[in-house]
Amino acid sequence: MSTASSRYTPRQRALLARYVSNLDGNVYAIYNLPEEVVAVIFAYVSRSPRSFRENLLRLMEDPELDLLAGLPAQPQPVSAASAEQVAAAADDEDRGSALAPSAAAADIAGSVAIAAEKARKFHEKWVVGYGHASVAELAKAAVGIEGISRLASARLETANPWLSFIEYSQRYQMPPRGAYVVPPELEAAGDPALLEDFHRVQDVTYDAYQQILHGLVEHLDRVEPARAGETPRARRTRLERLAFEDARYALTLAVQTNLGMVGNGRALRDAIVRLLSDPYAETTRLAEAIRSEVTKVLPTLVRYAEPNPRIRAAEEGVARGVTAALGRYREVRAVASDPVVLLDWTGRDARASRDATSGGDATGPRAATGDAPGTTTPDEQAALDVVLSAWLTEFGSGGWPETDDVLARMTPAEKIALFARAVEALGPHDPPPDALKFVRYRVELTVSEANWHQLLRHSRRMHFAPQAPGIEHGVTVPPRVQEAGLAPVLMRAVDAAERLFLRLERAGLPLAAHYVVTNAHRRRVQAEFDLWQLYHLITLRGKPEAQWDIRQTVHQLARRVMMVHPNLVRCAPRLMAVLDGGGEGRP
Repeated sequence: MSTASSRYTPRQRALLARYVSNLDGNVYAIYNLPEEVVAVIFAYVSRSPRSFRENLLRLMEDPELDLLAGLPAQPQPVSAASAEQVAAAADDEDRGSALAPSAAAADIAGSVAIAAEKARKFHEKWVVGYGHASVAELAKAAVGIEGISRLASARLETANPWLSFIEYSQRYQMPPRGAYVVPPELEAAGDPALLEDFHRVQDVTYDAYQQILHGLVEHLDRVEPARAGETPRARRTRLERLAFEDARYALTLAVQTNLGMVGNGRALRDAIVRLLSDPYAETTRLAEAIRSEVTKVLPTLVRYAEPNPRIRAAEEGVARGVTAALGRYREVRAVASDPVVLLDWTGRDARASRDATSGGDATGPRAATGDAPGTTTPDEQAALDVVLSAWLTEFGSGGWPETDDVLARMTPAEKIALFARAVEALGPHDPPPDALKFVRYRVELTVSEANWHQLLRHSRRMHFAPQAPGIEHGVTVPPRVQEAGLAPVLMRAVDAAERLFLRLERAGLPLAAHYVVTNAHRRRVQAEFDLWQLYHLITLRGKPEAQWDIRQTVHQLARRVMMVHPNLVRCAPRLMAVLDGGGEGRP
């Protein structure tokens, strides 16, 4: 194997050491380069036998850059050295050259700037001109976002599934009074009375928040047992955090939040297009600001992200069609009787077929008879066939129709035993087998806004179809708030918010009305996910230390799944340890 000393000149090694973490290994980190330059060089790798380091040198040795002019063209063998040693030698060389250190640094910086310009031209041609969007996935940007509403943060977090977020948590911090966003739609309406009422409701809900917070701290101080070795200050902090968790249900979606976001160029561009086409003025302004700032890091990849009028027109057309269909065919307005409804699942067709031949009822999930290990359902057998079919292909040597023949001959107990072998030893941080992703579920959830925002943050690979914020599905009152006798305080805040909500709707400002919905109000959401994601969700948010609202939803979701696929959950001890010991729904 050749080494850096035989492949590169000392000057080339010094140059490379500025941008890669080692010169000889097959794995190395890349840094100090504009993101779009990295994307271009990776794109070269897909069409070139040269390595990233060699393509980086080609770019730097381009005649337009003239970075290595006057240096020896042939490699000069020297003893192998670390990247740090090479960089230090380069610094010594610069100090002894005609260039002062600052001038040498400026020379390098200027060359990188030229490389960035060449990268821009590459992206203009291949990504923008020819639509090779996969190249845009090789560049990334990190964005700080502050002072947007909770409503806008949810719109951003659902704009593209490949973006990663961390958000300010109202569970651990007290937002300051007056830190809320006034809907641009309300400001543009020119109605001083409505605007004054909006500010008043924000004060009313914040007053309720503070009253609940202080009341909960006093209540918890009376009822929460002290922990061994806990100092008074530590106890106070712990009780305040529990109080923050429940007091926030009085706050509205107008309250400000902060986020950190990281995404590749393609995901950022698609999210910006989505948000520029959004009906909310705040989110379109947010998209413009993101585009402006990300363009400073990825100057080409998001520059041409523009509103797509077809997205807005299509959504408006669908909304009109839905309204017309509901007006024609809906006789009774649906009221959620169950916060978690399992709508569809892998294997449902198999049971429907069985019921059709036996005269049974094919609607809704049906529980397995008994709780003994190995008790199964036709639905589960069909789902097991999907998983085992993947394993027979992955670990076997045959294919269809051999796979189906083998599955037809295996007994239900054999299938369950093979599945159990794959999941029974999973530790709390072990990823489940990938074949579990073939088993899918679709549910309808009716959850509080507080719960919905947690689902967004902790279920990034789930697909959501959320209703708009509203007041028609009632509210969730935290159990601790009930126990402390503070529910009337929360309901006064809810009542003030709902009265303004209806006023704004009557004034023709439905989008502005969404900003006064509280964290306690419920919304309906359809979600689609797979068995792999369910394992992750139960492990992450089914535990006793998880927030009580999302923990309750996760436990209910697991119970619904176990009605149709009992062993797909029961065979995993790590899940049953959570579900049997989680204390569902209790703070």
